[in-house]
Amino acid sequence: MKQMKMIKIMTVLAFMAVLVCVSSFTVEVDSKKEKALKAYDKMLSKSSFKVKTCAMSEGEIVIKEYQTAKCSFAVVDIDKDSVPELIVEDVEDADHASGYGAMFIYKNGKVKQSTALNLNGTFKYYKKEGVIVDNYTNDGYSYNSYKKLSNGKVTQFISTEKNIGNLTGSKKTKYYDVDGNKISKSTFNKTLEKYVKSLKPTEVGFLDNTATNRAKYLK
Repeated sequence: MKQMKMIKIMTVLAFMAVLVCVSSFTVEVDSKKEKALKAYDKMLSKSSFKVKTCAMSEGEIVIKEYQTAKCSFAVVDIDKDSVPELIVEDVEDADHASGYGAMFIYKNGKVKQSTALNLNGTFKYYKKEGVIVDNYTNDGYSYNSYKKLSNGKVTQFISTEKNIGNLTGSKKTKYYDVDGNKISKSTFNKTLEKYVKSLKPTEVGFLDNTATNRAKYLK
């Protein structure tokens, strides 16, 4: 009987220890999420901020200054850390060649730009799998770049190209690997499945950068 009682006590204590650990982790994640949202709000409340764009000039990355009054934003949880990322779009201060936006993360207590984005068309992501789909459309062609967010860094692993204009040539989608080599549709799908399993992408909707929207979505 004493042995059974001891086993029960030890089981209860172990269960309580697990609850404490889970609770502590949840509080820590919630605290980091709250800090991230406040930091995003602070950045978007300024009059302007600088963005490293997709464009290069004389070997240097082109820097654009975004006027926050002209920006729109979205807050989405792209990777698995439960702390949302900030996607910013500015179609007025930016241009087609440099891309219309950027993604920011909250790391080590600061907001940091993770990558530049084209944002020419739709922007999609696979929730909590760390995968984004950035669209670039030009001269009748649409390109989708599939990129992985990991530890704050973004790397492209596959892409597609499609003739969507009134252009001569095939209208079939072309598929490419990480090095830009053509691959089959089945190889493309297998590669994507490794990253996102059977998950379907979610299209991001952007909000005007107003005090009302920041108060509602960044708190």
